[in-house]
Amino acid sequence: MDNLADEPWNKFVMQIEPEVYDAGSSKRAAVIANLYLGLANNGGINSFLTCSYDLDTSEVLKSLKLIGASKAADQLAVVLELLGGDFPVSSQQARWDLLDERWKDDMDEIDGIDTLSREADDDLTSALRRHVMQYEEFYRTLK
Repeated sequence: MDNLADEPWNKFVMQIEPEVYDAGSSKRAAVIANLYLGLANNGGINSFLTCSYDLDTSEVLKSLKLIGASKAADQLAVVLELLGGDFPVSSQQARWDLLDERWKDDMDEIDGIDTLSREADDDLTSALRRHVMQYEEFYRTLK
């Protein structure tokens, strides 16, 4: 895994609660970016936006940039622009309703709009690996 021991990486990817870390910290940013990677790859960007109602999309963009995943941030920024801007923290139902209002059927015709591009995926994965390598001892000692 590119000079990265399995144990710290495995412990990192199991971190799914960004609220454990301080706002603006690189660890919180990495957890958010990892959630984005997993959800966008498993259900699409629409799915990520639906499931991450407890995150403001402006923080997601900042997190991607903070960890150095500029291609992934750029792609998400384009999607959000097409959707009319950021999505604030909300309830699950409110996020669903806002997405239903903004995600028009013709958006599905835009090639790649709902999928993480190969370049963005590679960029994001590399950024997350660099993050875990930088904090390898921290993640190794997590319970």
